[in-house]
Amino acid sequence: MRLFNPWPEPYRINKRSPYGPRRHPITGKQSFHHGVDVACPVGTPLIAPADGQVAHKGSGASGGHVLIIRHQGNFHTVYYHLKEESHKRIGAQVKAGDVVATSGNTGASTGPHLHFEVRRSREWGNTVDPEQYLQGPYRERPTRTHPPRPTAPPSTLGQSCRPTLTRPRITLKLMDSPRRPRHPERTRTMTENNGTGGVRVTTKDIFEEVQRQGRLLDKIANSLPDTETQVSDHEQRIRRLEMRMGWIFGALGLMGALVGVFSVSLTP
Repeated sequence: MRLFNPWPEPYRINKRSPYGPRRHPITGKQSFHHGVDVACPVGTPLIAPADGQVAHKGSGASGGHVLIIRHQGNFHTVYYHLKEESHKRIGAQVKAGDVVATSGNTGASTGPHLHFEVRRSREWGNTVDPEQYLQGPYRERPTRTHPPRPTAPPSTLGQSCRPTLTRPRITLKLMDSPRRPRHPERTRTMTENNGTGGVRVTTKDIFEEVQRQGRLLDKIANSLPDTETQVSDHEQRIRRLEMRMGWIFGALGLMGALVGVFSVSLTP
């Protein structure tokens, strides 16, 4: 088991009072010293050297105020000559580094100091040399931080590798067709035919009208703007095709109307 020093820096173990046989400073007789002494002012905070549980606290004529903490493996650490009774209750759990008491000068003492013992059990005298377990001042254990795991790129399994093609949006602006001028040679006159009113129309006139509409359609289609800044070549071809189809259907409608009038005029 490894223990932290229960006393703070810069205090050290008194080399004249090590663990083992020594001359007692009060009686002057040779005796066995069951712990180590650390000189420190009254009121110096003392910590728990390891995780454990408060097993005993009290006072006596020799040791003054006493605190005993039980650790893993039934090891016990003992504090003597405390300033006052520990604020920790019996049975309380303590962590390494928790302040558990303050040093003092109570009991059989020649000056302010801490008498510290390490026992194999709670029984008095069943001690070991504390220096073989002490590892120095208390230091907080570093918290392990794990680097973030790299995130895998999104899977492309099942996705098509073909590029996405977007169909261009074409907006066509209808142009107003120019008004057809009236020509004297194209004017039809109303005549009386067999007592019924009608228009004198021949098959030749119908074909001439269709040809005239086709030429007019070509003229309008060729008059569309050809610059790339206004419309693209693709849009121009679509517009011309739509205009030509419109005029063709218009011409066919006109031809149908003329045929109807012609048939009516021939009715007896």
